[in-house]
Amino acid sequence: MQIRNKWNLFRSGRKNIADHIKIHLFSSELRVDCEYFFKRNVRNYIYVCQRKQGEIRRLQKLCEKTAIACEQMHEKYLEQLRLRYAAESALEEEKGKNQKLRAQLNRDYENSSIPSSKSLRPKKVANSREKTGRKPGAQPGHKGHCRKKQEPTVPPVLLPPPEAVLEDPDFKKTAKTIIKQLVSIRMVLDMTEYHADVYYNAKTGERVHAAFPDGVTDDVNYDGSIRAFLFLLNNDCCASIDKSRKFLSDLTGGKLNISKSMISRLSREFALKTEPERRAAYFYFMHIKKFL
Repeated sequence: MQIRNKWNLFRSGRKNIADHIKIHLFSSELRVDCEYFFKRNVRNYIYVCQRKQGEIRRLQKLCEKTAIACEQMHEKYLEQLRLRYAAESALEEEKGKNQKLRAQLNRDYENSSIPSSKSLRPKKVANSREKTGRKPGAQPGHKGHCRKKQEPTVPPVLLPPPEAVLEDPDFKKTAKTIIKQLVSIRMVLDMTEYHADVYYNAKTGERVHAAFPDGVTDDVNYDGSIRAFLFLLNNDCCASIDKSRKFLSDLTGGKLNISKSMISRLSREFALKTEPERRAAYFYFMHIKKFL
């Protein structure tokens, strides 16, 4: 207010000397006051700027701390997620083991192949059959399930009587004869050799010989029995080609050594044949006289 009043006096426009002196004095005081006011404003401005810069630095440090804290929290969150996933995986695995063990524990003769006699908690099996009073086992008049007897391929072997029978004249021969069979099979190598004379025509230079049977084209030929035997070994018995070759060689004493390529072609050759032809080959192999 003091400065404003002085400024109003300066603008009043008085022309006397006293007024000029006052105005001069007023201008000096005004200059001093302006300098003081300017310096004070500058100091205030510097102080405010320093306060603002300090606040900015404080906020920057706070932001850095917040960013570091957020990164640490994110890492902790990821670690918790990994731990949770591992725990859930372990829990699922343990649940599967528990279910498997429960299934094994609950197995008994009703839901598995375990016999009822081995059950830990046996249950009484209800018997709904009515008692007939008959003895257990085969009943009179029932024909037993015996092995099928085969037709003899060689003359019967008559066993001589024991020495006790020959020495004691009290033993008399009865009409009863006990018959028992011993069945076996054997492998016999059967080879048929064909000879065909060659005839030469001196006039035409033509050579002629008798025609060989079907299937006899090479120097050494194998008939359908050997082919069917190797085919059944390799396919139905699931034997490898090497084992099939070795088995046939051992049966014949090392006389037959069939090549691998021939055995590998058998499946294709049999597949190209029709159903009746394959049935005929199988029937021929099963009823051939070489297998006794």
